[in-house]
Amino acid sequence: MLQLPNEVLSMIIDHAMTRDDPLFLDYLLQNPYPVEKARRRADYLPDKDIETAARRERKVYTSWPNPDQFYLSPSQRPHLQDWCFINSTCRLLRTLGKPAFFARKTFVLSPELADKFRNSRLRGLSKEDQQLARRCFTSLVFAIGDYFFVPKSVLSLPRRLEIFPRVTRVDYLPCRDPCDRPEAYLESIRRRKPPACFVECLRLMGIDAKTLDVGIMVDSDDHFRRCENNILTGIYPLLKHVWTIKARETSSGMAS
Repeated sequence: MLQLPNEVLSMIIDHAMTRDDPLFLDYLLQNPYPVEKARRRADYLPDKDIETAARRERKVYTSWPNPDQFYLSPSQRPHLQDWCFINSTCRLLRTLGKPAFFARKTFVLSPELADKFRNSRLRGLSKEDQQLARRCFTSLVFAIGDYFFVPKSVLSLPRRLEIFPRVTRVDYLPCRDPCDRPEAYLESIRRRKPPACFVECLRLMGIDAKTLDVGIMVDSDDHFRRCENNILTGIYPLLKHVWTIKARETSSGMAS
């Protein structure tokens, strides 16, 4: 396969890195199921023999920052296998595979974790990998831990988009804990287009909604209506007030 032209090899790797389920980065870097907890959660393991499962998965996942935490959500194992594959082969596949890994997958991450990419302060990935991820990310899901939208989670979007210049798709996922088991969300959520007032918020912040695909991931119509009401009654009026003041200050500064 390595005798193929790089362009063809890149196309193959791009296809191989694409997965249906997003990668939950907080969960993978801070996997909350170490060996001791997995022993008490035997019903979640595919093998009845926990020790056999532990030995096999330790062997497969030794390239991950914390291989002792062997238990992983089934939806996240393919992502980790992809990462091990591109890091355990030749230099050419690492060179082509890492950009594809970060560009072809959708990453779910908390706002706090996203902010650490600005200065490459994320534990668990090398500084070089963090800088590469910043340049290559194209699809992000911000897992907001307050469960409903607050002004800060929206006001910070322009600043976060500066960190990831190639991002063309952003979703908001209200959640309790970004390190929760991903299946708790994947089994119930679906993507919704944001309400018109949210698109207007983006316009007020100088974000072109035509070039940035924005969505909200919720598990029910009632949840979506509550998010919509929170945006309409809380976030939008505040944003409109803040940006009106900024526009006046800019106009007065230009006049003087």
